[in-house]
Amino acid sequence: MSRPYVFHWQLATGNAILNPMVKKWSFKVFVFVWLALAISFVTLAVSLTVAAAGYRFNWQARTIIKTGLIVLESDPTGAAVEINGKDLAASTPLRQTYLLPGYYDVLIRLDGYMSFQKTVKVESGKAHYEDTITLFREVPEQLTLTAQEQTELSARLGEITPQLRDDKLEVRGSEIWVDDRLAARLFSEIKQVKWFPSKRAYFVQSDKALHVYQLDGSNDYVIAIFDSADATPFLVDQNGERLVFKRGESVVAYRIH
Repeated sequence: MSRPYVFHWQLATGNAILNPMVKKWSFKVFVFVWLALAISFVTLAVSLTVAAAGYRFNWQARTIIKTGLIVLESDPTGAAVEINGKDLAASTPLRQTYLLPGYYDVLIRLDGYMSFQKTVKVESGKAHYEDTITLFREVPEQLTLTAQEQTELSARLGEITPQLRDDKLEVRGSEIWVDDRLAARLFSEIKQVKWFPSKRAYFVQSDKALHVYQLDGSNDYVIAIFDSADATPFLVDQNGERLVFKRGESVVAYRIH
């Protein structure tokens, strides 16, 4: 009697003859393997379809949730991006997709510029836009002005009257409002406000300090210190690159953007 799982070789024909028990076992294995493959294929197809539609499985809630995304754009472009402390190895402009609903700490950094930081809220099925980020130089570079430039710029500065309102930017007490929405609140007297040329940021003088804020009132940077706490006239080039004001009797210019 031959043992199970053993092949008998027929010398005359050279063909293998399977024991009946082996045949039965082989058929079960065949069915199991194909069933497993079919289930795996269907599972993969469903997972890819769900992921492509913007859904992810939330292990904490043990449910499938529609994700959201963050859109980041900066001026200048090419800034590195970190989300929740993780370097994305990507630069602006950027669309970070498939994010579960919740709060995310965003950091935008570019060599030589002050970083942009903000906590943003991602909602299910929605895009959160931070597409007006304006980066300013960490250390403004003082520029050399010719005698003619000094004279021309001094005349232009003499024509400027500092204001507490500039188009849809206005001061209400200690608050700054943009397009009838509260953007920022200061604890010292506000002397003047002025739009950055792109209207994606704005300047605020408080005491001797000239601050610059992002459009939504976030990321307060001190960009210059004036001689006086009184409202001090200043100019900004159309491209936003150069800040000009008087220091003593001289006109000074700094590259700020």
